[in-house]
Amino acid sequence: MAKMTASEFLASLPPALSLRGEGSSSRDSVVARIRDEVAMAVLSVLPDGARAAVRCDRSGWTPHVKVDLVAWAGQPLCAEYVSAVMDESLPNGVPVPCRGSARSSRHADYRLADEVNDALALLGSVADRHNFDESDSMTDYFHVGYYLTVSANTLIATATSGIAEEVNPALAALRVRAREAAKRLPKGAVRSICGRPGVEGAGEYTLNRLVALDEAAAGRPVFYDRRRARWVVEEREALRAAVSR
Repeated sequence: MAKMTASEFLASLPPALSLRGEGSSSRDSVVARIRDEVAMAVLSVLPDGARAAVRCDRSGWTPHVKVDLVAWAGQPLCAEYVSAVMDESLPNGVPVPCRGSARSSRHADYRLADEVNDALALLGSVADRHNFDESDSMTDYFHVGYYLTVSANTLIATATSGIAEEVNPALAALRVRAREAAKRLPKGAVRSICGRPGVEGAGEYTLNRLVALDEAAAGRPVFYDRRRARWVVEEREALRAAVSR
């Protein structure tokens, strides 16, 4: 299937939904439309192998739509950032030069290649077109249809971890152990400890936590202790409770 340009795709979309006035759409309808249109944008414009995820956080008064570019064909990071990650003499998170017109977008990330930032700009345009903004920063008044965050954090974490392993064999070995631990531990524990990047995008501290929990469990069940806000081995907790009686 032939790919469209970003401008061609945006021009092909139906009229945006409205969240205000007579005949307005519900926020659920808008979020569903955003999911459909983001999926179409990925299929119609982005290179094969790209994937994006759309989530909606409704915990606050105003919904927060989050679009995350989670997969990309090829290296998503810019050459300058790759060099910085591989240079062991530089501290972690060192800034690199921001070049290219794509980085003028509010969704741009200095760590990403221009074509990935172009993709983020497109996804941002697609997801934001049903929104409205009547905020007044002078009076600290915020009134929008929904908040929007467009990022590639999962993609960046995974790509950066892969590069770090090339210069740090010990980290690569640790990730192998963490992958095996993740197979034995409950999926909820792995998601809770590693977050959205998962094992492949987790850093050294997180990987060590996962491996330590697996070694402590030694095949026994684990559960989340809300009082201590961490995962614990079930049998050890039961033993402590029996001893304290």
